[in-house]
Amino acid sequence: MTELKNSAPDRLLLIDDEPMIVATLSDFLGRAGFDVTATTVASEAVDRVRRDRFALAIVDQAMPGLNGLEAAALFAQQRQPFMFLSAYSDDALVSAAISAGALAYVVKPIDPIHLVPTIRTAIQRAREIAALVEQGERLTKTIDTNRDVSVAVGLLMAQRGLPRQVAYDTLRQHARRTRRRLADLAAELAAGAEALFNIPALEQSDRRIPESAAERDESAGPRDVRPDRFR
Repeated sequence: MTELKNSAPDRLLLIDDEPMIVATLSDFLGRAGFDVTATTVASEAVDRVRRDRFALAIVDQAMPGLNGLEAAALFAQQRQPFMFLSAYSDDALVSAAISAGALAYVVKPIDPIHLVPTIRTAIQRAREIAALVEQGERLTKTIDTNRDVSVAVGLLMAQRGLPRQVAYDTLRQHARRTRRRLADLAAELAAGAEALFNIPALEQSDRRIPESAAERDESAGPRDVRPDRFR
């Protein structure tokens, strides 16, 4: 019988300048199934993030040297998900943390057992965001490296007023329904657009203004010369 292997535990980076809090939370979260790396210095945490990857960083706000918001800004540059665990709850600070990209904001003191659901929710949200970012990057790469797809997506965006992602998904769905390769469908649409836009413009010599009334009548096409009663 094949033995099932457990998935690796989620890695947490805990940053707080109070050693007692670090020790207590590290022990509890470790027993809750997380792999915890802890530090009391924010700058050290930033260095760790540059070298490694964590499912979530839990950062305190008020710390000597680099504070929580400053550390969070550096985490965001590294695409490191993070949440706040702080003794401060004023609206301005909470808003600043959310604007910086915090996935959660928990006010101390807190029972560690109540912290675990928040951490798991934040990790799941971080994974969803990462998946959306990756999808967007793949879309950009696909469109940028395939001229026909880029043209076809642009046409759908202009014609239907669609966002780029929706236009691309619409094109791909239509290709699947018609059992065609996306590249082939895009090439056909792009060729049609080129055929339309490559129609030569009317030359200046063909734009002669009629000089006489007869010429104006002629340029306007045949006239209805029937008596009024037959019109």
